[in-house]
Amino acid sequence: MSEVRRSVAAEKVRDLGMEMKAIFLEGPRHIRIPKNRGNSVIPSDTLFSSICCSVKRLGLDLEDFIGKFKEGGCLITSLFPFQGGPEGRKLYFPKPYYLNLIVEKMLERCPEERRKEITKEIKEVKKIRYLSKEAFEKAINGEEIGIDEIISRRSFYFSESFPRASLDRVTQDSSLYYLEEEFSERDVGTWLGYVGDEKVLQEYVLPALRELGDSGLGGKGTWGMGHFEVKEVSKIEVRSPSESENFLTLSLTLITSDAKNYALLWDLVQKGGWRYPFDGRPVRKPIMWYFSEGSVFKGRFEGKILDLEGEEFRISIYGKSFLIPCKLPEGMV
Repeated sequence: MSEVRRSVAAEKVRDLGMEMKAIFLEGPRHIRIPKNRGNSVIPSDTLFSSICCSVKRLGLDLEDFIGKFKEGGCLITSLFPFQGGPEGRKLYFPKPYYLNLIVEKMLERCPEERRKEITKEIKEVKKIRYLSKEAFEKAINGEEIGIDEIISRRSFYFSESFPRASLDRVTQDSSLYYLEEEFSERDVGTWLGYVGDEKVLQEYVLPALRELGDSGLGGKGTWGMGHFEVKEVSKIEVRSPSESENFLTLSLTLITSDAKNYALLWDLVQKGGWRYPFDGRPVRKPIMWYFSEGSVFKGRFEGKILDLEGEEFRISIYGKSFLIPCKLPEGMV
């Protein structure tokens, strides 16, 4: 695709950025904990790879699907929690990384007699991974936000370790190991955001998600992990600054050579491991670094989809930014 067409497609996404489609999933209630997942339940790169596998299994045009995302016309977020049912869902977003700095400044301004109490609350804030939509909107608009609003809910999932046994195929010797698994609270579901072509959503993304709901997301699907049901798709609006040169990402963003020109406040996620092509042997993926969800950039740092090719494989690594304008408090950077 020419640079002109790519730019037009990217501008279309930017116009839709604050009115995204939210895809609500009932579940997964029981998942295998992904390694290095950042500030999400399932990171966007894992989610995109799983959708690609599902697109292939359904016999759809995988090259066309990936091309729509490469052109800049479609974007997805990572998977985040929500609580409640259709009559009143409460969405949660990744905590912006400048929020810890805001509460530390609150400590500097508070009276001496309250410092011990505030210090304890700040430690709680630093443990929080998600903000309610209302608190998130206040944070990205640079509005005053109370600690009780930040810590509106501490827990969405709990983890347990279970013993498992493996059997050596050659010696038949058994060995014991432990697998950590994660369970959601009863009132918790997950959601992801999408902007872009409605046709891609209806013909690729939703059918693939429904297939993934049956086969399992995040590994160990045959053990009953990662199963979910697509419940609803609806528009949501995120209140954000009308003009801002700073942007916050709702997806893992692949670090490219020009990242130093954009990065303001961030956390890094290292990803590696194995990729499983549709045909051929498993492929060990090189170690790559991402900006985590909630990282802030000065300007539009788009990220990219990286193609890895070898003699027997070709895989696409999703690392596109899902950008939301944000306003940093004065004197923050």
